Amino acid sequence: MTLTIKRNGAAKTLTVTRAKITTDTVNGELDATNKTVGIISISTFSDPTAKQFESTVKKLRKQGAKRFVLDLRGNPGGMMDRALQIRRCS
Repeated sequence: MTLTIKRNGAAKTLTVTRAKITTDTVNGELDATNKTVGIISISTFSDPTAKQFESTVKKLRKQGAKRFVLDLRGNPGGMMDRALQIRRCS
């Protein structure tokens, strides 16, 4: 796709390529004082969230987590169907 940008009367044409950008929406770590507790933070519910959640749970279980705390502070929400997929992952 090409875009033409006009600035101060001068036109400049740029060629751009669309790409799907995936960002991490899930982060996890073991609790500092109790290594059997995994703490999982979910920043938003979007396309990659369920898969990232599942892989984070598996990783933390391998490290010794038996229980989990979900940290949703600062999470503005997102796609309801993606949020519901989390339930099926655990």
